[in-house]
Amino acid sequence: MQDVEVVDAVHAELAVQDCLPGEHLMDMGYLSSDILVSSQHMGIDVVGPVRADTSWQAQTKGAFDLTRFENDWEQKRAPCPMGQVTRY
Repeated sequence: MQDVEVVDAVHAELAVQDCLPGEHLMDMGYLSSDILVSSQHMGIDVVGPVRADTSWQAQTKGAFDLTRFENDWEQKRAPCPMGQVTRY
């Protein structure tokens, strides 16, 4: 079992014991986008390094990699660098 696979179970057990932390420090092996989202739903701020972007866009000069996007989490929007907006 990988480290990332146990985080939700740990949080669930802490919730049963009424011991959820407000902030949970993790290393890269425990982090994923799913963990970031599920932790937020439980009121936990996860802090730690995320994996590097190894996509072709991140390795191609002039391509739109993840650093070119800023998500508006409250409005649930993701405007692209060209100004177009999507809710997906």
